[in-house]
Amino acid sequence: MERSRVARRQDSTTNKRKKTGKQPKTKSKKPMWKRIFLLGLMLFIAAIIAFGAYTVYAIATAPELDEEKLVDTYPIQLISAEGEPLEGAGQIREYVSIDDISEVMQQAVVSIEDRRFYEHNGIDLRRIGGAVVANLTDGFGAEGG
Repeated sequence: MERSRVARRQDSTTNKRKKTGKQPKTKSKKPMWKRIFLLGLMLFIAAIIAFGAYTVYAIATAPELDEEKLVDTYPIQLISAEGEPLEGAGQIREYVSIDDISEVMQQAVVSIEDRRFYEHNGIDLRRIGGAVVANLTDGFGAEGG
């Protein structure tokens, strides 16, 4: 009696397992979405590493701060509605140290500009979040952070 092709294949697979003691190799294929996800994850990690390396490079090669270059000594020139410079309206600026400004004046400026100035380290995340929400709801440029 002749056996079917399927039966012969099963017998040959069983004989191979008996000889080698191993299961026949089956090719496992990952779903496409897993491959895309892993590729995206690897690209994201590579981008973070590249950004971090650039940041370290930029900080290491940044020039030293020069206080003289930070002080703006140029006078302001005021222009009328007709586009003519106003006579005697220019300002002469004089640099003063923060110690020379009264405590009341410092508090007045801080209260107008940033009420939580002394509570954060220069980046007010709560204010930035509020500005993002305002820009999304009221249009771009509605508020700053």
